[in-house]
Amino acid sequence: MSCAAMVTDLIMLLRYWTRSVEVAACSKHTSKRIVSWQLQGEVVAALMITYEWSDWRNCQLWWIQSVYVHPDHRRKGFFRQLYKYVRQAAEQAQAGGLRLYADTTNEKAHATYEALGMTSHYKVFEDMF
Repeated sequence: MSCAAMVTDLIMLLRYWTRSVEVAACSKHTSKRIVSWQLQGEVVAALMITYEWSDWRNCQLWWIQSVYVHPDHRRKGFFRQLYKYVRQAAEQAQAGGLRLYADTTNEKAHATYEALGMTSHYKVFEDMF
């Protein structure tokens, strides 16, 4: 893939992600919280929290979604700080825990989440329309 094609794909992905987060943030049908890290007024890392009621655990679980760290700021601890903040907030809210899913091929993300102590014995199944 050419550099121009990769840049075009990245721009399209960022536009889609921005629209998706805007829709979620404005939706009256979902509970959510958007958390971001800013440097000099610019967002360098962000994630969204959505909530799930667990009938099995009889408590609320927090899902970390739409994780984004600007490429210039990756591997510098920004996600770690966001995660630490979200984990503390979830504990204070007496949530039962945190969950997130990652693409099966994103091994760098897997390593990051595992380094934070996250584990999984689940496999997510989809039937997307």
